[in-house]
Amino acid sequence: MPVSPSLYDAPRLAHEWWRDTLPTVPVTPAWEDTIALVERVDQGVSLVVLKGRPDQELLLPSPGTALFGMQVWLEGGCELGFEGGPPARARGGELVLFEHTSPVGSAMRIPAHQPLHMIDIRYTPQALGVELRLPWRQWRQAAAMRDFSVPDRGGLLATCAAPQALLGHAAALLAPKVQTAQAASLWRRARVYDMLAQVTDLLAMPDRAAVADLGVLRQAERARQLLHADLAHPWTIAALARRVGVPEKRLQAAFRQETGQTVYDYLRASRLDAAALLLEAGVSVTDAALRVGFGNLSHFSKSFRERHGCVPTRWQRAPRSP
Repeated sequence: MPVSPSLYDAPRLAHEWWRDTLPTVPVTPAWEDTIALVERVDQGVSLVVLKGRPDQELLLPSPGTALFGMQVWLEGGCELGFEGGPPARARGGELVLFEHTSPVGSAMRIPAHQPLHMIDIRYTPQALGVELRLPWRQWRQAAAMRDFSVPDRGGLLATCAAPQALLGHAAALLAPKVQTAQAASLWRRARVYDMLAQVTDLLAMPDRAAVADLGVLRQAERARQLLHADLAHPWTIAALARRVGVPEKRLQAAFRQETGQTVYDYLRASRLDAAALLLEAGVSVTDAALRVGFGNLSHFSKSFRERHGCVPTRWQRAPRSP
C-alpha cells in the first residue's frame, strides 16, 4: 500500500501524550462524529473507540513510533496495511494485531456510509515491559491467522476471528458498570489489561487456537459466501446449515465466533447495506427492497431506518460526497 510514514511534521508538545501511540488526524465532521472515546489509559497506553457512520472515507496513517496494538472490530470494516506489503481487510467479529518495531509507513482506510464500531488499543514497548515478549513468529504460522506482515521493514500485521470473550470486553467499553468518571476510567483500564492478557494467551497457544478456529472460519466463510451470492433468497438457518454440511447449532456458533452476530442478524445487516448501495446507485425503493429479499415495503422501511438512521427515500435523496 502506498502510504506516508506519518503525518506529524511539528515538534512534540508537552501535553501531547497521544503521540506515543497515535497518529494525528484532521479535524473534520466525519472524524468528530466517529470518535466516541480517546483516553490515556496508562503511561504509554491509549484507548480509542470509533463508532458511527462516517459520511467520508477516514484515513488513519502511521504514528511513526514503535508500538504494539490490537483492534477489535464489532461492526463495519477497513483496509489496512504497511507500505510495500499486501493489503489486509478487517470486518466485524475480527481481531487485528499489529506491531511497529520501528517507524514504518502504514495506513488504515475506513469506507464511508457504513456502520462502524471498532476498539483500538495501543501500547508502547515501555508500557509492555521487557518481561512481555509476544511470540509473533510462532503465531504468524498458525493456520487460523491471516498474515500481512513486512518483517524486514519492522511491520507485523495479522488478523483472525476474535474470541467471544474479547468481543464481549470490547463491546462493554462504552458502558462501564460504575457511576463516577474516575471509577469509569479505572474500569476501562482494567478491561484494557484484561484484553491484553487474553491476546497474550492467544499468541502463546497458536496450535490450540488454530485447531479450534480453522473449522469455524471455513464453515462461516462458506455460509457467508452463499448468503451474499443470493441475498434475495428466503434463507433459513436449517437450509443454510444443510448447504455447508454442519448442524444448525454448530453453524450458529461458527457465525458468532467469526462475525460476532447470529446468522439472522448478519443476513439482515447485509441485505440492508446492499439496499443502501442500490439506492445510492439510483434504484427505486421498491426494486431495492425486492432485490435484497424484502417483500413487505413497510417492514423494509422500518428495518432500513433501524440500520441506517433514516428511511430509504431520505437516504436516496441525501447528497453524496464526491
